[in-house]
Amino acid sequence: MNKINGMELAKMLRNNNDMLPIIFVTGYSEYMNDGYEVKALHYLLKPLNKDRLFSTLTRYLQRYKLNDDIILRCKNNTIHISQDSIMYCEAYGKSTQIYLLKGNTLDSQISIGKLSKMLNREFISCHRSYLVSLRYIQSIGKTEITLDNGIKVPLSRRMYREVNKKFIKYYTKEYP
Repeated sequence: MNKINGMELAKMLRNNNDMLPIIFVTGYSEYMNDGYEVKALHYLLKPLNKDRLFSTLTRYLQRYKLNDDIILRCKNNTIHISQDSIMYCEAYGKSTQIYLLKGNTLDSQISIGKLSKMLNREFISCHRSYLVSLRYIQSIGKTEITLDNGIKVPLSRRMYREVNKKFIKYYTKEYP
């Protein structure tokens, strides 16, 4: 790599909340401890042993769901994001504001209807303008949902029964 080394790139990724899996392949063992700081999957020394590489990749595949990431087109760029990092989404015309676990937001250039088809079954519609991750619901009232971070999201009266049923099934491990 020319102007930046692998550790600097890994730190930039992590500072941007990007959780891409990182495997360092290098001839320098002195940076191995820095790999923990950026949550690297592994640190492999050269010459590369194919068995160790494949073992590391297999371990990653077993631990993480690869199909959990989605690609989103935003105003100035296209990004990939893990669905686990999305708390809820709110429609604004033909675009959607995505509220992330870390407190930041993304302005996606996709309608909430199209986004709902991209997201997994943990996301439910609680209002015509909102999608919420069951994972981050703390409680459900008659007209609003309270998330783990205290944010309240509107709940349509006609959707209350279905949302409450899915919420209970999700936390009793009966959800499909």
